[in-house]
Amino acid sequence: MVWLHGGGFSTGSGSSLIYDGINLCKRGDVVLVTVNHRLGTLGYLHLGDLLGERYGASGNAGMLDLVQSLQWVRDHIASFGGDPGSVTIFGESGGGRKVSTLLGMPKAAGLFHRAIIESGPGLHMEVRDKAHELALELCAELGIAAKDAAKLAEVPIDRLIAAQVKVESRQDSKSRDKGIYSQRGFGPTVGAIGLPDFSFDPVATEVSATVPILIGTNTHELALFLQSDARVRERSLGEDELKQRVEEMAGDAADRVLEVYRVEHPDAIATERLILAVTDRTYRFDSITLAQRKAAQNRAAVYMYLFAWQTPALDGRLYAPHAIEIPFVFDNVARFPNVAAGRPEAATVAAAMSDAWIAFARTGTPSHRGLPSWPAYDPRRRATMVLGGPGTGAASVECRVVDDPNAAVRRLWATV
Repeated sequence: MVWLHGGGFSTGSGSSLIYDGINLCKRGDVVLVTVNHRLGTLGYLHLGDLLGERYGASGNAGMLDLVQSLQWVRDHIASFGGDPGSVTIFGESGGGRKVSTLLGMPKAAGLFHRAIIESGPGLHMEVRDKAHELALELCAELGIAAKDAAKLAEVPIDRLIAAQVKVESRQDSKSRDKGIYSQRGFGPTVGAIGLPDFSFDPVATEVSATVPILIGTNTHELALFLQSDARVRERSLGEDELKQRVEEMAGDAADRVLEVYRVEHPDAIATERLILAVTDRTYRFDSITLAQRKAAQNRAAVYMYLFAWQTPALDGRLYAPHAIEIPFVFDNVARFPNVAAGRPEAATVAAAMSDAWIAFARTGTPSHRGLPSWPAYDPRRRATMVLGGPGTGAASVECRVVDDPNAAVRRLWATV
């Protein structure tokens, strides 16, 4: 199992404590590899249109680092007890987008056999023309004329990164909050060497047609990113302000959006409905779209999950936010007491989830004895495993298959 770290395409590290895989290895007799690679301008500055063929792959250098990592796994993992013929790549957030991108890279074909995308549906990477404009803007920020772009190699690393931060800061940092989930700043360059096409837009490419995929999101992804917003953090958003914010995202369709969320989530306060709406419009709907396009190939199964366990951290204000599932996947909830805050059902959900990831890595299906039967996703039934949702009877939480959860929400965002 090869883990690709999050942090978009500009930050993060495979050696972060939250990715410690010892419990996963012991639990499933798997070999876990975490990797680092070039990020930001070092990994994704497209210079092919400024400096010619020699730099044709520069806009995908970070992704090609990951390809080399997988080549290393193929050639050497047997020495560590691993099977080079059974490799699963998985990652969360930016790591999920890296998984999505590798699924469309011809150089990665055959180097992995299953893929897991957690909260990172990479439908839209940087197109070559825009990547070229970003390169021009970086040169301008550094006072380098376009014709002298080769001088970038002489810029000290700290100054280069400072310029990268300034260029990226001028992108629309609030686009995700408004329901627009696209790559911002320096990331993989579609149309440059290494990545000829979008992996799943407008359809899934043939590069990874035979690779099974497990994909999903958390119910309240945007709760994490909106914590800097005092009205969200304090749960003080009123109905009028909710409508104003939804109008910014949905325009003339705002009233329809508000009505759907009122009906689908009758007990949710305005703050939670905002979080849900922006989460569904971005992470959730894009994940469903990717799953649909994968299923349409009818070559390998795709499985869908929805992580619904809500952390009591910060008095429950985070609900089930972005990245909260990571300790559950790695069976590490006991190592992060703030996540579970002593709630015993967290360990039960972690056992079910980590065993599902291990089962998928071994067999290509996430089903195991600790879960109900988990059908593949298709556009008719839309079977989705809800992990850690509200329980029935004596159970406070449970994992169960739901067909087309919140179908009205899915249909809404398909037309807005």
